[in-house]
Amino acid sequence: MKLQDATACELVLWLGSKPLIVAKGMVHPAADKVHNEQLLPGHAAVQLDNVVEGWGHVPLPVQRPENGMLYVIDARLSFVQWPKNQTILDQVMHK
Repeated sequence: MKLQDATACELVLWLGSKPLIVAKGMVHPAADKVHNEQLLPGHAAVQLDNVVEGWGHVPLPVQRPENGMLYVIDARLSFVQWPKNQTILDQVMHK
């Protein structure tokens, strides 16, 4: 399945085969840049909307120190690059 529209997602860390949800947002499949930087291979442009309580201290996979974005909590209500293999689309997660 190839996404064309922005889709709700959960941003996770994998603990073995179980996902640990650290944040929620919207993946934007049409975007090829975040903050004027080309997406890294295997990453998606994600609007990070909500941080799961207790997980704001998780380091961002792609940090932007020049913008003060080092941890998940720093990126709330902003766009980030997030690894696709750590992004679970809501339509997949909640079928």
